[in-house]
Amino acid sequence: MENVTTITNSALKESSERTVDLWLIGIEFLLYFSMTCRVFGAQFGILNIYGLSGAIILASAVLAFVIMIFRHESIPVSVYFALIISIIANITDLYFYELFNRNMVYWLSFLMMACFITRNDAALFRFIVFLSTCVLISVYLGGQWFDIELGHTRLGLTGNAAGSMFANPNALAQFAALTSTALLFYSIRCRLATKLFCLVLAVSLSSIVLMTLSRTGLLMFGLGLFCYIVALLIGRKGGIDLLILALLAFVAITVFAVQFDNITTGYYYRMQTESDRITYWQSASEDMLDTLFSGQGSYAGFTSTGIKPHNTFLWLHLAFGGFCAWFYVGWLAWLGCATFKCMFLNVLSPVEKLELGAFFIMFLMVQFVAIFAPANFGFILGIAIIEKHLRAGRPADYTLPQALSGARHA
Repeated sequence: MENVTTITNSALKESSERTVDLWLIGIEFLLYFSMTCRVFGAQFGILNIYGLSGAIILASAVLAFVIMIFRHESIPVSVYFALIISIIANITDLYFYELFNRNMVYWLSFLMMACFITRNDAALFRFIVFLSTCVLISVYLGGQWFDIELGHTRLGLTGNAAGSMFANPNALAQFAALTSTALLFYSIRCRLATKLFCLVLAVSLSSIVLMTLSRTGLLMFGLGLFCYIVALLIGRKGGIDLLILALLAFVAITVFAVQFDNITTGYYYRMQTESDRITYWQSASEDMLDTLFSGQGSYAGFTSTGIKPHNTFLWLHLAFGGFCAWFYVGWLAWLGCATFKCMFLNVLSPVEKLELGAFFIMFLMVQFVAIFAPANFGFILGIAIIEKHLRAGRPADYTLPQALSGARHA
């Protein structure tokens, strides 16, 4: 009788998954369409019509939300946090500027749709490939070498071309590093043809990371590559993957030997250069007291010395107030506790635990060098992958109150 029940439940689950796939494809289309309008809005003429890009993103998010409710899908915990952060940001901007904070709404919309579709493994692969394609096309259309001192140059994007939201070399490097890491980990469970495709794409993206001369991007990719190699060493057939990756890297270095020589000297110079971004901490304590309850709005968010801090917590504090900033810290704390707990669950494989740990550390790392780290499309992917793994260890009726309770007792 027990075997019959198990078979019946399995059949019902498979039937349910086939039904959800239709809705999944719909949300995938909405996500890709709205992201395309955001990344390539200038190329498709969407930006010529005021408000059209934002309306498409908002409409896509509403339709996706309706589909999720109709299918009785659980809302990811990170989306709840993002919703409250967005509400606080919009209240502040409406008070100071009488304007709606569109960027926060875009971030919330993309995050919700991404967290849903990545629950499906095939959809996750398509999403990674889509984002990787966005990076490569953006670099092809608007890639530009920016001069730094002593004749060194670094890759970035022109502000009025494709991908303007990650045009800064550091943002571009972070985006490329995260998508390449996702490709590396996904390739582990692929057949040879798909594996080769993932690794070629990952090497291409890693080359973009190197050409940006971004120290954070290099560190992030190094962490992802290290965790990937450890994951391969744990597996029984990791030698094939390592051999393919080594051959691809050797070919890339051989073909672009001159460029890699310039990259090496550029990084050597960058590593010896001190960053002037840390000067905002000199007045941070006073600035935080001034914005303890209410911030300055997203169009401000400057320190008393006129610097916009490249630190997500401090910028949120100055822009939207202490409540918003500390709520954001609460989200990071919840993610950390949930990740730590998942490391000891037997539900996840060692490879999945390494992937989960790598993306969480990357996300935590970039908090100290980015104005608003989660808005980067690479981290939207990263948070979605984190939520995918955290969901594997949760009961089916997992809710936000249960999540907060679990974090307090972790």
